[in-house]
Amino acid sequence: MNKELIYIVKTQSLKSDHRVRKELNLLKNNFEKIRVIYSSNDDYDLKFEQKKIRLPGGAAHRNLVIRLMGAIYFSLCSFFLLVFSKNNKSIWVCDPILFPLVYMLAFRGFYVVWDHHELPPGWVLNSKIFRFFFKLSYRSCRVNFHANEARKNYLENILNIENNNSYVLRNYPSYNDFSSEYSDIVIPKTKPIAYLQNSLIKERCGGELCRALIDLGYYIIHAGSSFDQKYMLSYVSEREMQENIQICGNLPLSTINTILSQSDITLIFYRDNSINQKFCEPNRVYQAMLLNVKIVAGNNPTLVEAMDGYANHVIANTDGRNIIEIKNSITKAKSIKLEMQEYSKYWEDYASLFNDIFCD
Repeated sequence: MNKELIYIVKTQSLKSDHRVRKELNLLKNNFEKIRVIYSSNDDYDLKFEQKKIRLPGGAAHRNLVIRLMGAIYFSLCSFFLLVFSKNNKSIWVCDPILFPLVYMLAFRGFYVVWDHHELPPGWVLNSKIFRFFFKLSYRSCRVNFHANEARKNYLENILNIENNNSYVLRNYPSYNDFSSEYSDIVIPKTKPIAYLQNSLIKERCGGELCRALIDLGYYIIHAGSSFDQKYMLSYVSEREMQENIQICGNLPLSTINTILSQSDITLIFYRDNSINQKFCEPNRVYQAMLLNVKIVAGNNPTLVEAMDGYANHVIANTDGRNIIEIKNSITKAKSIKLEMQEYSKYWEDYASLFNDIFCD
């Protein structure tokens, strides 16, 4: 077993970042000790030694300049925390925007694994200078991970690079993700329930989804901190929101399972006006399949692929911007007889890959 891993992550919410927790739970089988250096807008006990770096403006500010300055500050702080460490440590870095940190750590001689939770922002790939340094960072890593094959292929094509040490870690659920717990969230029994997660923003078509669901008589339970009030009010009134939408904030997975298992349907849509949106494949797709919940999803290619073979789903003929198509798809899903399928793809299936990567 390896001695120590340094896990570095910058995320909006540590509490709701299920991929981070799944990675750490699997990595602890390969290391005697794990230390986490992180920045997030909340505090959450990961059961490992943790060091929080507080960023001016928060961990994921919407303003590009502030977000970039935060990433630079976080990278410098993380590097100086490690610069005098022995370089026989393994370091796992999350977030593509931390490419300067990745290169500095690799240059220092650390064994660096870079997990691309998403694609880098457009300003990185569209700039010759930033793209050059991003490519250097990508090449310098011992291992690169991606959330799906489409993102991996897209990025490596843009960078004009073939990397034999790049792999895909899809957001499969863990064996432990069946667990649920008592929740004080009130779930009405008088209306069918629709579950949404981090969807009340334009990029995820929250206004269109809520308009369609309310018109069809659904009560909506929303988990997550994403909420654009001005945008939402252009589709639903304040009164409609108060009467038909319960906004719960960030929730632990066990509570989400409790809500999902009592929901009649969940909707997952991403506008395909950016590559990250087009190739998104969120954890909640797999969580819904694990619990045999009906899914209505947009026609983004990775969503279509992820649900191939799952009987309880409908792919809408829209990415979420057409309310009529959303309504038609919800109505179609409602008519489908629910099939109880046995789920077979789990996060723990990656254990052998981790063993190969971190072998002594």
